[in-house]
Amino acid sequence: PAQTQTQAWAPEKLAEFEAIVTQAAGIDRKRGDTLEIKNMEFTREDFDEASRLAAEAERKANIRNLTRYGVIGLLIFLFFTLVVRPFIKWLTDNTVDTVETYLPQTIEELEKINKSSVLPGLDIVLPDIADKIDPEKVEGEMIKEKIISLVETNPHKAAMILHDWLHDDFLKKKAEEKAGAAAKKAGAG
Repeated sequence: PAQTQTQAWAPEKLAEFEAIVTQAAGIDRKRGDTLEIKNMEFTREDFDEASRLAAEAERKANIRNLTRYGVIGLLIFLFFTLVVRPFIKWLTDNTVDTVETYLPQTIEELEKINKSSVLPGLDIVLPDIADKIDPEKVEGEMIKEKIISLVETNPHKAAMILHDWLHDDFLKKKAEEKAGAAAKKAGAG
């Protein structure tokens, strides 16, 4: 880089600067305030070298971060490849039976099925149908489920319905008692 030369301020200029600063700062020499203005040369630092060092440090930090994230990504990839994927494969191989395992494998097995006309394992897969076919039982279960859902969703309405049922029964019994009493009176009279 080109060298620059410094030139000192003339003593008249320094006196002028001192007068300006004294007036602006409110310096009073009678009070004992002092002010000194001097010529002084500042050292020039090589800012190019400093910026180069800063750029190099930033580049190293970026490389360090990229390396860290690359290692983490590689570890995640290896974990899924070496642990999760084989585990899922082992799970699916050991738990999923193919359709062929349920179908008859030999002619003898097929003939047994034709004779009994029931597929093997059908009783395990299907529940007892006899209990489900009874229409009174099915209707009773449906009513029970409807009542339970009504009480759970709207308990106030369920209480009102119960009150109306009890009140209607009470009114019917009263009416029957009055009718019976009136019949006795008519028969006695």
